[in-house]
Amino acid sequence: MENNNPYLVELYNLKTYFPIKAGIIKRTVGYVKAVDGVSFKIKRGKTLGLVGESGCGKTTVGRTIVGLYKPFDGEMFFDVPSEIVAEINNLQTSYNEMDKKKKKSKKGIEILKQLSSLRKEYDIYAYTKEKIRKERVNFQMVFQDPYGSLSPRMTVGDIIAEGLDIHKKYSSRKERKLIVQDLMEHVGLDPNYINRYPHEFSGGQRQRIGIARAIALKPKLLVLDEPVSALDVSIQTQILKLLNNLKEEFGLTYLFIAHNLSVVEYFSDDIAVMYLGKIVEIASKNDLYDNKLHPYSQALISAVPVPDPERKKERIILSGDVPSPINPPKGCNFHPRCIHKMEKCTQQEPMMKEVEKDHFVSCWLY
Repeated sequence: MENNNPYLVELYNLKTYFPIKAGIIKRTVGYVKAVDGVSFKIKRGKTLGLVGESGCGKTTVGRTIVGLYKPFDGEMFFDVPSEIVAEINNLQTSYNEMDKKKKKSKKGIEILKQLSSLRKEYDIYAYTKEKIRKERVNFQMVFQDPYGSLSPRMTVGDIIAEGLDIHKKYSSRKERKLIVQDLMEHVGLDPNYINRYPHEFSGGQRQRIGIARAIALKPKLLVLDEPVSALDVSIQTQILKLLNNLKEEFGLTYLFIAHNLSVVEYFSDDIAVMYLGKIVEIASKNDLYDNKLHPYSQALISAVPVPDPERKKERIILSGDVPSPINPPKGCNFHPRCIHKMEKCTQQEPMMKEVEKDHFVSCWLY
C-alpha cells in the first residue's frame, strides 16, 4: 500500500507511569504519572517543538518514543498509511461505544481480534522485541548532556559506530572507518580525530559527536532532548544551523524538546505545550505565539524576553506550585493555578478540541 500519510509519527493516549514501591516486599503502592494521556502527530520532514517547565514530562515522552522507557499504555504509529491508522481508530471507537453485553458478543470479540491483529502489525508498542529492535534504526535520540552521554572509555570512532556495530551496517573494518569519517565531516568534525576520546573535545564538539552517532543509521526521526541548553549561546546557534542543514540533506523529522521558548520559536514548525504530564495546546508556531489560547500557554509565552526595549510586555505570574504527578488534581490539571477557573474545571478533564484549523486546545474556555 502506498503511504501518502503526511504524518510520520502518530501518538495516541501515551501513558508512562513509574511505580512507587514500599515495604519489605517492595509492593507497588502508587504511580508517578510522568506522562498521562499524551497524543500528538509529527508531520513528515517537519519539526514539532515540545515545551513546558521542568518536570512536566517532556523528556519522558521523548525517551518513551525511542524505547528507553516502556509505556504503561498508548499507541504509536510510525510511517503507517493513514488508511490503516483510520481503520484502527474506527474499530476502537466502535468497540468503546458498545455496552458490556455487546463487547462479549460475537461482533465484539471479532472487533477485538481485528484490533489485536492490526496492532501487532502496525502499533510499535504492540511489536515483538525482535521487531522493535529492527524498527529502532528509524528513530534515534540526541541527549541534553554532551558530557554525560558519551562514554569516556570509547574513542569517538567507536561511539559514532556503536549503532553500526549493533545492526551490522558495514562489510569490513575499512568500510566502517570510511562511514564514520564521512559522518564526522557531515557534523563539522575533523575526521583525523577519529581515535581521540571525548575529554579531548569541547562541549559543542561533543554534541556534534552525539549528533553523528544519532544519524549513523540513517533514521527518519530524531528526538532532540534539549540539545543546546548546556552550550554557550554562540555554540547553540551553530548546532541549530547544523541540525537544520542535516534535516534538509537527509529528509529528517524532529521532535525538539526544550524549555527555551525563543529557541523553540526559531527552530520549530509546530509547537505542543505540556503541563503536568498532559498536552494542553498544539498549533503552528505562528498561531501559538500570535493567538495563544490556553491560560498556561499564555503565562509561559509571556516569560519570553522581547528584544525591543521600547516595547512593553506584561508578564503573567502564576500562583501556587505545580501539583505532584503522584496525585494530580481532579478535573483539569491546571485549575489550581488558573485565574479563569470554573466549577467544571475542578470536576471534569477537558478534551483536546480543534478551535481553529490545526490549532488544538484542552480547556473549558473553548
